[in-house]
Amino acid sequence: MQEWFESHSVWVLEWPPHSPDLNPIEHCWNLLKKKLIELYPRLLMVGRSQINWTEFYEAIRAAWWAIPQAMIDTLINSMPRRIEAVYRARGWYTKY
Repeated sequence: MQEWFESHSVWVLEWPPHSPDLNPIEHCWNLLKKKLIELYPRLLMVGRSQINWTEFYEAIRAAWWAIPQAMIDTLINSMPRRIEAVYRARGWYTKY
């Protein structure tokens, strides 16, 4: 895999062990869970064996599309600040 990255001029950042939430996708998952609960609170009351998986899938899709693009853009645009914070902390904990 490393060879492919190098041959395609993709820079791979080392992932600091003390910054597990540095990845903005973690925050997207959190936004999705919050939106799912907001739009479909009754899903919290349904047990796993009682769930209608088609309905659940559609609820997740609806919740995802209900997240404003601006929120996702903000997370993406925060990456330079996140990387700088990790650099300044020498790979240790950051507010992210």
